[in-house]
Amino acid sequence: PWYFSSLLPASNVTQTAIWAKQFQYLLQSTGDNGFTAKWGLRTTQRSTPCYNYSWEHGDCWNGPSWPYETSRVLTGLANLLVDYPHNVVSAGQMTPQVFQDLLVQYAQQHTLTRAVNDTAHPLHSGHIFENLHPDLGYWNNREQMYWRGVPYKDIGDDYNHSTFLDLILNSWLGIRMPSSAAGKNDDWLTVHPLINAPYFAIDRVPYRGRVMSMVYDPTGRQYPSVQGRGLRLLVDGIVVAQRPDLGRLVVPVEPPSNSNVFTEENVSAEAKLQ
Repeated sequence: PWYFSSLLPASNVTQTAIWAKQFQYLLQSTGDNGFTAKWGLRTTQRSTPCYNYSWEHGDCWNGPSWPYETSRVLTGLANLLVDYPHNVVSAGQMTPQVFQDLLVQYAQQHTLTRAVNDTAHPLHSGHIFENLHPDLGYWNNREQMYWRGVPYKDIGDDYNHSTFLDLILNSWLGIRMPSSAAGKNDDWLTVHPLINAPYFAIDRVPYRGRVMSMVYDPTGRQYPSVQGRGLRLLVDGIVVAQRPDLGRLVVPVEPPSNSNVFTEENVSAEAKLQ
């Protein structure tokens, strides 16, 4: 239910705390019998009698790791960490580091796994399909089709999981529209990064006709063109909010008049980080 935050009101602390414990069960079930594995979350616990029951079809949900399903877990976890009070989050023993570790594993599924007759350049850097072996890291569909010798066995080279960008921008970097529960309309912008990094920046993000940038620089030396230290949010090249540490910022962002709608040509030099 965390995928749809509105289903669990933040005000109902008791109920949401109970649900939060499901993340603990899912993401901390380590060992040979749990959900976690070297190459991603299993769709079924390994201790379940039907785990890996049949490999006669490549699209099985009884154990293989599906990036699509992992993306839903990541989205739900980000919603929990950002939209709910600390006592709810602590009930599930979840932290931004847990989110980042799972996101890194999700990224490795897309860049370090292998496929039979891999055509990616360099090898193991690009073949993506629907699900993969959670322990061995190969893509099941392609393996199955080669075993069966089907004529279309090389499909999958151009497959992609489109939610990858959402997980980076909305969840990891925390660029979000405020929820209705926060009492804000669409003319507001919330940033709440979950990233654990010594510094980072994201530049020239179109948002409601404006140009948004975000910088985290605790020393003030990594991005000298944006003076100051800590987390800073810029709209059209102007710092509109800041704080000394990583955390939430909420600012109004009204759309411009039609004559000033964002285009690549009218982005001012001040709106570009150097």
